[in-house]
Amino acid sequence: MPLTANKNDNKGSAVPELGIPPVDKPEVEAAEIKPAAAESKPAAVTDEVAPQGAVEAAAPAQAECQPKKWPAVISFVITALAWIALPLSEIATLVLGIAGLITSIFALRQPRGAWRNLTLVALVAAAVLLLVLIIFWGGILYVLGTL
Repeated sequence: MPLTANKNDNKGSAVPELGIPPVDKPEVEAAEIKPAAAESKPAAVTDEVAPQGAVEAAAPAQAECQPKKWPAVISFVITALAWIALPLSEIATLVLGIAGLITSIFALRQPRGAWRNLTLVALVAAAVLLLVLIIFWGGILYVLGTL
């Protein structure tokens, strides 16, 4: 059975390729997660209020997945400075390009999102800059060697 993007095609059927059984009542699974202290309360109260243990357990997991924008911004700024320094000094461009490439690699360790996309842009820009320098100086040295 092919997987489709439409969720209404196969509500009641299982996905055999992934081994996922169909879910009849998602409310039953949510009730099983509630802690033992919440079971003593009336059903009307426990349905409206989230269990305290589940909220406390979810907070650290969400904090770990939050994107960190400063490594992405720093890598982008270093790479932009390297491109700005290109017509001024090849040594500064080389140093800033390598620094931008390294900081971009370290900044990739974050969840997918806008900040990771900015890091990818900085990584590609730093790699292209270093490639430009290598081709430029390689061409100059090759021409000087043939004279």
